[in-house]
Amino acid sequence: MAHPHAVAIPFAAGITASVFPAPATAIRTNDPVAMAGIRAFARYQAAAARTIAAMVLGAPEPATRCLVEGTLNAAATWRYRVAEQSGETELSRYRTPSTTARYRRIGYVGKAREGATWHAPTGTYFGGIPTPAHHTLALFGRYAVNRFAEAESCRDTLRNLLVLDNGSVIAGGALLRRSAAADVADLVRRSLALRGETGEAETGGNAMYAVSAPPADAEAINHAATSALADALNAAADNDIATASRLWAFGAYCLYQAPRTARGSDAACRVALAALGAVALRRIPWLPHDIDLRAQVLEQDVFVDQLVATHHRKTADATTGS
Repeated sequence: MAHPHAVAIPFAAGITASVFPAPATAIRTNDPVAMAGIRAFARYQAAAARTIAAMVLGAPEPATRCLVEGTLNAAATWRYRVAEQSGETELSRYRTPSTTARYRRIGYVGKAREGATWHAPTGTYFGGIPTPAHHTLALFGRYAVNRFAEAESCRDTLRNLLVLDNGSVIAGGALLRRSAAADVADLVRRSLALRGETGEAETGGNAMYAVSAPPADAEAINHAATSALADALNAAADNDIATASRLWAFGAYCLYQAPRTARGSDAACRVALAALGAVALRRIPWLPHDIDLRAQVLEQDVFVDQLVATHHRKTADATTGS
């Protein structure tokens, strides 16, 4: 009897660098040579995803959370080894579980402009030339402003809520503005001072932040992510690809609410999602360059709908050659 995922073998083997467009937030230059170097990382991601997808295909049925955990751990181990071979600093952070909230400034980020000048009195950067990172962070700042407006709330914190099939709700990441964002900026300044660092962290201006889920909820979020991704594989084994697609997308949303490691979790998540997606979606997956920001800034249903629609559109284009 044929393995229920045998039909996915060509898709797993067909994962290429095109599946991993470089995150625009990593491109803080307009130099074509430097940009090409950043984009070259996708080749390593593709090779790792093909290897991990083969592991998924060889696993017994039905798929379990343990299989997905193994997939995520394999991707994290790959990222650690790449960092080790590249001589990156703070190597242990690629293996250290994330135990504190992670903050990312969105909206206008002067530091993301090439050649910007530091202005200590205001704690901001000015001038310089826009880069892909600058444009992308500004775009998601506008998305965040729209979410606050749609919520019709005077609050300065807007929490992402993960709604499970059984109706239970888990607190995910959040968007911060005004006084809540000012508190984060103050925390960043004090943290730098405690570490004796005099770095030019951009904490001034009209800041907004995307923050990861409370550490206390990380375990529940990880459980939701691995359960959804295992269910996606099992739905695919039953040829219910529509359900598998939405479960895969929801699993992705969960993973980006609570990073698993202190460093390198984004690249590892993309590799694992590509490997699992090739099997669960029955086609070569495609990951938006800004999938991390989408998960941090958009609501669950919007993220899932967009990712499923974008994935189907991209893979249809690849099939037709358009």
